Amino acid sequence: LSLLIDYFSHHFKTFCFANTTKYTYYRILITSSGGRISDYSEDDFVAISELEMHGPITNNIILGRANNGKHIVPSGSAFGDSGTPSNAFNGSMTDSSDVWASGSGLPVYVGYDFDTSVVINSYAIMNRYSSTVSYYPRTWLFQGSNTSETSGFTTLHSVSNYDDWEDPANMTAGD
Repeated sequence: LSLLIDYFSHHFKTFCFANTTKYTYYRILITSSGGRISDYSEDDFVAISELEMHGPITNNIILGRANNGKHIVPSGSAFGDSGTPSNAFNGSMTDSSDVWASGSGLPVYVGYDFDTSVVINSYAIMNRYSSTVSYYPRTWLFQGSNTSETSGFTTLHSVSNYDDWEDPANMTAGD
């Protein structure tokens, strides 16, 4: 169990930004990925094991894994325009199929409806478990909205051509 927790804690990439505005809907809108897979040879593809969201207080996990190992999921629901959005927030990384996967074509998004407005000022993405690096997002926007799952979004953070993902297949204990 400690090796599993160590693996998870080391493979999240955390992104911080300034935000004091409360939003009900938060999403990551992915506009490019690192590669393609054979099933989607004409379109880009992306997969994420977990997407966490954090509030402004130190170690304030709004959605994701807490330091005590418990997974926090507030009332609300996952949403997205493809795949199984709840897999990005389920706290489970059992195998390479336990992920949110985009299907064919970009841009795509996955997000969370908190049912109430909350402040998020950082998020963490865990790369797909037992995968290749090419399936990960490269360019994306992290956005908030008080309108709906599909409209009224304000960009809170943007990332362009990010390629600092670790390949789980090359990891060893303690990495």
